[in-house]
Amino acid sequence: MGTGSGPIVIESGPRFRRLLDRQRRRFRWHPEPLRDGYILVAVLWCLGIGFGMIDGASDARGWHRYRLPDPYEWTDYSALFGFYFTPPIAFVIYPLTLLPWTWFAAVWTGLMFAGLYGLTGRWSFLALLFPPVWWELHAANVNILIGLAAVTGLRWAPAWAFVLLTKITPGVALVWFAARREWRRLGVALAATLAIAAISFAAAPYLWFDWWASLTANVGNNGPGYFVIPFTLPVRLALALVVVTWGALTDRRWVIPIAACLGMPVLWFNALAPLVAIPFLVRRQSIPRLHVLSEA
Repeated sequence: MGTGSGPIVIESGPRFRRLLDRQRRRFRWHPEPLRDGYILVAVLWCLGIGFGMIDGASDARGWHRYRLPDPYEWTDYSALFGFYFTPPIAFVIYPLTLLPWTWFAAVWTGLMFAGLYGLTGRWSFLALLFPPVWWELHAANVNILIGLAAVTGLRWAPAWAFVLLTKITPGVALVWFAARREWRRLGVALAATLAIAAISFAAAPYLWFDWWASLTANVGNNGPGYFVIPFTLPVRLALALVVVTWGALTDRRWVIPIAACLGMPVLWFNALAPLVAIPFLVRRQSIPRLHVLSEA
């Protein structure tokens, strides 16, 4: 007995076969020395950390030690220890912190390697030659991920939430949307951030008060001073505003990682790692298809 709807037709003509072949080629593994070498280095490095043969992820030690329910127990940034990101980040990484330290460090470092691949694609192996990148991978901070989120945010605005909920001030690059009057994208980025913050506040409001106390206790504290580029934050923020506004008005996407780096709360040498994305933003037509910076 009929249901009133027509039969389901599965297309099997030449157009469908071409689409199927295209998808097969897209996901077929093709040997690429640079990409495969990078993956091999990443896997071996992370396994070395996990098995305790390599001492890595130095910046992430405090994130493993100071976790929920009291991530803001340590508040002295000059000791280069502790957890200083907002509460939503504490919630997100908490399951990882249940791992033994070496495997937490291995997984977190693996995320940094994945983030670098997201920024530079099959050229990631060559990106390792950029000194701030190698230092960042060894320290396993979040600077590469901030760069990736900022660049991804040009196409998918909610990605900016990661920038604003970790180091906050690199979010100065959001002026890109304001200068271009892309109010909807700016609104989406801010709304996503506020929604995540609101959920975490509802779950544990005390964490936000602890975070704010930790933040205000370290205003002007740039750590021990070594490997920090002596360029004060207010001056850098002003310069970032000029750079990102000029880039937005002249359609130069490569200013985004520059503005994000200038906006870092403390300009450590490894905080320059996102700059590695600049060549791929300048010559975006040549970026690999599976690369996050590829054209829509």
